[in-house]
Amino acid sequence: MLLWSTLTIGKQYRIVGTPTINSGNTNYSLYDGASYVKNQVAAEGFDLTFTCNGASVFFTNDGTQTFNIDWDLSIKEYLGQEVVPDSGCGSWLLEPQSTNLVVNSNDSFEINSGNILYNNAISPDGTQNAYRFESTGASGAFVRTANVAFSTTSSFSVFLKYGNNQWYQIINSSATGFYANVDIQNGVFGTSGSQTENLLIKDYGNGWYRVSGTFTNASGNGTLRVYASSSGSSSWAGASASIGSYNYGYGFQVENQYYSTSYIPTNGATNTRLQDIANNSGNSSLINSTEGVFYAEIKRDTSANTFHLISLNNASSNSDANSVTIGVNGSDLFFARVKSPNGSFTSQGIPMSIGDFHKVAIRYEQGNIGLFIDGTKEGTFTGAWLFTLPLDNLSFDYNGNGSLNFFGKNKALVVYKEALTDAELQELTTI
Repeated sequence: MLLWSTLTIGKQYRIVGTPTINSGNTNYSLYDGASYVKNQVAAEGFDLTFTCNGASVFFTNDGTQTFNIDWDLSIKEYLGQEVVPDSGCGSWLLEPQSTNLVVNSNDSFEINSGNILYNNAISPDGTQNAYRFESTGASGAFVRTANVAFSTTSSFSVFLKYGNNQWYQIINSSATGFYANVDIQNGVFGTSGSQTENLLIKDYGNGWYRVSGTFTNASGNGTLRVYASSSGSSSWAGASASIGSYNYGYGFQVENQYYSTSYIPTNGATNTRLQDIANNSGNSSLINSTEGVFYAEIKRDTSANTFHLISLNNASSNSDANSVTIGVNGSDLFFARVKSPNGSFTSQGIPMSIGDFHKVAIRYEQGNIGLFIDGTKEGTFTGAWLFTLPLDNLSFDYNGNGSLNFFGKNKALVVYKEALTDAELQELTTI
């Protein structure tokens, strides 16, 4: 059934739909005339962004079933994430310095029991530079990088796209605890190794998923491998698939840190992306040091392992003596604090789940400090405190000193010049 027929090839679109199954098959695929936008998923609400390869979008099934579906559907050109919805304002991705340790991230791979065709498919960057790998042996078919010097904690990432084989396995060859089984037809994980954490799979549209995770206590040389598999529970390096199984891949990456950053291409040598820096944004005259509310809508995608903080502070002092701080601590708990030379309030006992946005607001007012998280009042303080220096600086770290930087995503960040009531803060932070 045709859904939309006036799309432009090469443009990005966001499609949101809620189907109602009247009869027949409950699975469907979204197809744009050239490639699958979403392949064989159960009928349920969805929200996805894709680059269009055809001139129309329609849904279909497996060719043997019939179905009758009513849709509440929206499709529009996607111009980028907005800080405030429908405001026209874009957003920034600020990342730390990082190095891709894979010397050839998208070609010159070693293979086993298979054939590889480079530059065979359109990759997530919109060009024809993705590879196609097909199994020619019944067991042990894989693509692998050259040796990588893994650190004690290393992250990995790779883009995968479904061809005709559902399961694949990603491993670090140096130890049996480093593996993850992944379903690239439906975008979910199977079993994983005891030293493999922070597994994430992100839908990039057109069937592409970026799969990432962390190998803990991984010091030593090894290769990053992607095995063709027929099971979601294969043991380390034990995956196998039938002859003729094929899928698509793009962009291997290994970084010596506990989370993955955006893809850093390499060609014959490791490559380092420098730290992104944003300075001189905002207006310090709009920050009230006597009273106010510090609000953010934030999420983390990996375990913290250390504090990740956002702070209102004094630019000249480089200390926490006059500050309002929110974020996550090293135990993956919300952290919030108001601190002055003569009094302080601190809270860090509420779990912060991975992958979900949370709304947090802290009110600072003489004798009336209040912390609200996701619509619930989580802490109060009525004692004395007084800032001795003005709050004139906003920094994504620990009080402007460059340590304990905030690593995560932030949808909104607001400083109110006046204290809000409990009722207003509850409404502001309710999910």
